[in-house]
Amino acid sequence: MTTTLERRPGALRAELTEPEWRALAGSADQLPPPLRPLAGLSVVSGRVADPAAALTQAVGLLTTPQPFRAVVSSTVTDGSSYGLLAAIAADAAAGAAVVRALVPSQSVADLSGDGPVAAVEGVQVRAFRPDRLVAETLRLFPPDPPIATAGAGAADDRPRSPVVSIAAPDVRALARAVADDDHALLAGVADLNGWDEVPPLLVALAERVRATVTLSLQQVGRPTLHATWLQCDLGWAHTSVRAGRVRHQLRTRTEIGDDLTSLYAGAYTLAARAAGGV
Repeated sequence: MTTTLERRPGALRAELTEPEWRALAGSADQLPPPLRPLAGLSVVSGRVADPAAALTQAVGLLTTPQPFRAVVSSTVTDGSSYGLLAAIAADAAAGAAVVRALVPSQSVADLSGDGPVAAVEGVQVRAFRPDRLVAETLRLFPPDPPIATAGAGAADDRPRSPVVSIAAPDVRALARAVADDDHALLAGVADLNGWDEVPPLLVALAERVRATVTLSLQQVGRPTLHATWLQCDLGWAHTSVRAGRVRHQLRTRTEIGDDLTSLYAGAYTLAARAAGGV
């Protein structure tokens, strides 16, 4: 069978079986283990006849050392635990992504939906222009919640939401207070953190996290940068830990795109400096 790239808006896409992925990617040691060709499968013909040049280039970007690479994990945490894992690489001329679906593991019983996940056979490989790096990353995010979607028209005009933070040891107490509808404990958490009342964003996150996206930006010779976004009923919240406090800030999808632009621009700048010996 000849594997070709299908044209999609802004990118080219190929759906590869596991043998086809192995034939093109080899061991793919540069990728996280779940994105490498899966071991233990029955051996069938994995030859890819005359792969498109763009597909070969995309796989080459993904499976060889690059100045930077982003690994994105996106999970729906509504009890299903369905999600995906992706790796994205780019240079000055092209970009590529490989995406694999994840499903709850059938080997471990877990009714909470927070248990182990298993990789699904077959991957999607995408080839795109480097100026679509942010757009290709954003497409890995689950859809916005209804309340955020309803207010999207005016989202770009509103002031940036403030950062709200909570002492790390109080996070568990807040979750228990919300789960048990314990007003006394809720007031205690507010008092410990200097609030009149617990901010609505923290209450929404304690009530329900709908989805989680984590991005790890790996750069040669630099520590890996990590970014996390949690989706609650109010929308997406960028989440980080600093000086013993867990910090959250509501972000529109446009603002998340701005965050990603800053991350990738910094990575491109460092790569250019390294290439120039600066």
